[in-house]
Order: sequence, then C-alpha cells, then structure tokens
Amino acid sequence: MATAAEVSAFVAVQTRQITEDHESKEKEVEEVSLMLERRCLQKEQLESDITGLSDEKNALRTAVEALRAEKEALAAQKMRLAADVSSLETALTIR
Repeated sequence: MATAAEVSAFVAVQTRQITEDHESKEKEVEEVSLMLERRCLQKEQLESDITGLSDEKNALRTAVEALRAEKEALAAQKMRLAADVSSLETALTIR
C-alpha cells in the first residue's frame, strides 16, 4: 500500500512540475512575442524616420543647388551692372 501511495505522490509531483514548466514556457513565449512585436514596431518607426530624413536630405540638396544657381546668376548680374556703371562713368567723364 505504501508503494502505491509513493508512486501516486511521485506521479502527482511530476504532473505538477510538468504543468508548472508548461505554464512557465507559455509565459516566456508571451513575453518574447511582446518583445518581438515591440521590436518590429520600433523597426517600422526607424524605417519611416529614415525615409523622412532621406526625403528631407533630398529637398535640402535641391534647395542648395537652387541657391548656388541663384548666387551664380547674381554674381553675373553684379558683373554686368559693374560694367554698366563703368560705362556710364566713362560717358560722364567724356561729356
């Protein structure tokens, strides 16, 4: 009789341990799943940020190119105006 009780107690302990291990594994899986989901969301956010920054970089590059072209045009205009002023000064000196 004692042996049957011991076997029964052993089986009960083993069943409880298996159940606890199973529950522990389920909890661990849930935690890992949540962590993975958070990481995926962070990845998506970073990819979105990178895309936005890339677009901003391209817009800034375009603006810089436009400003350089405007600077060159203004430099050329300044040279023409300087030449015009010089011509007018010469014309005034001749009169």
